[in-house]
Parts: sequence; structure tokens; C-alpha cells
Amino acid sequence: MSEIRLNRWSNRGAPAAVFLLLVTVTATVFGQGGGGVLVTPTSPYSPPYAAITYPAADPTSQSTTVFTPCPAKMFALVGLQPGQAVNVVVQYPTSQALQIVNLTAPDGGVILPPSADTPTIVTPVFPPCADGQCPPATVGSRSLSLVIAADGTLSFTFVATNEPGRYQVPLRIAGATQALVLQFYALDPQNPQQNPGCITASTPDY
Repeated sequence: MSEIRLNRWSNRGAPAAVFLLLVTVTATVFGQGGGGVLVTPTSPYSPPYAAITYPAADPTSQSTTVFTPCPAKMFALVGLQPGQAVNVVVQYPTSQALQIVNLTAPDGGVILPPSADTPTIVTPVFPPCADGQCPPATVGSRSLSLVIAADGTLSFTFVATNEPGRYQVPLRIAGATQALVLQFYALDPQNPQQNPGCITASTPDY
């Protein structure tokens, strides 16, 4: 169990100033060699698809995994809570194994690589923005390059910000002209009527 504490900077429609919002998330990160997150349920879909694991709320409960298909290079929308971290395993065809994939988080949030030994508490430092230019996070990133494992899996953790709304994560294989796009939606607890229909731990069916 790893607690990641982020003093978050976001530029989603914000002025060029630092937003010192405290985001506290709890994520369980599993290491499985190059394959990353260990996913035990069986997917009803053919590759490419993604397995999204919501970490357990406490040590006595179990994590929950849902699957999102990828028709027309866009994964089905997956809901999460503002500030929540989820483990992601993208299953590519094994013919695409060992290729480099560039991941970005243009709408905010951070991408963390899979790790079997993550620090208990990580506090990134976000220095003030100067002339509209803000430095990247020291822990986690809004862009990351990973290698598809031999079994076709690509694993990482995505951490949403506190702001409700849609978060896209394009996954582009190096040299490819098009990307697969993961779609998350941080649900708005104050205005639930505005939340779109999406896959969640309580509504896993697509």
C-alpha cells in the first residue's frame, strides 16, 4: 500500500499561477516484472483493451478491476473520484510487444510508472511559475515513455486532480501516426446530474 501526497499544479483553464491544492490518494501498486500490475479477472474483450483497478479502500477489502474496450482507438469512459489513483494495464496484441509507448496527460493529473517498491509518502515540490512557465513535477509526470512487455501489457498508475471533469491519456507507439486514447472522468459529487454515463467499480458493464 503506497500513499502518494501531491501538492498539485494544474493549468486546466487556470492563470499562470501555482495552484497549491493538496491531493491525497492511496494506491496499491503491484510489480510483475515488465508486465507491471497483476490483473486476475478475465477480460471479455479482445486487444486492445484496458484493465482499470481501483485500489482497496482499506486493508480488509479487495481492489476492484473493470475493463474498458477500445473501439475506433478511443477507450470507453471510466469514472473515478477527484484525486483518486487507479492502476492501469493496457493489453496490446502480443505482436506489438517491446515497442515504446509515449503517454501524456494533457488535461491534468499525473502518470506514475509501475513499481514494486514505491516510497510510503512522496511529496513532490512545485516551485512557483515564472513568466507563465511552470516546472514539471519532481515525482510523477504528465508525460512518460514505457515499453510494452513481452506479454503485450503496458502498466502504469494514473492520478486524477481534485477537479471534476474529463481526463484523456493518449498512448502513442513511437513512430505511429495515431494514438489510443484512454478516457477518465472525475465525477462531480456536488452535481451528480452532470456526470456522464461511464464505467465505474459499481457499474462495470460497458
